[in-house]
Amino acid sequence: MSLMSRLTGKLEEEEGVLLDVGSHDVDWLRWIGGEVQTVFGKVFRVRKGIEADEHAQAIIVFKNGGMGTIEVSWLSTLSEESVGIVGQFNSELHQ
Repeated sequence: MSLMSRLTGKLEEEEGVLLDVGSHDVDWLRWIGGEVQTVFGKVFRVRKGIEADEHAQAIIVFKNGGMGTIEVSWLSTLSEESVGIVGQFNSELHQ
């Protein structure tokens, strides 16, 4: 059974992709980036009749001048995930 066929989209049964999956990304970015200054974000409900968010994007600006991005989705057909960080002297990508 696929993930999409198990998702009902009802708020009383699911919290939405941002709280379910994206909260871990937010936690990691705050651990790496520090205190947050500003957040720009948007959640999307794509399928008809869905109450919970299915796709979310956010840009987080940190007080130290850094920036992080998050994109999480229950709709993506991509099977690859990666996490990267870019610094002044080096960058790192984990797949």
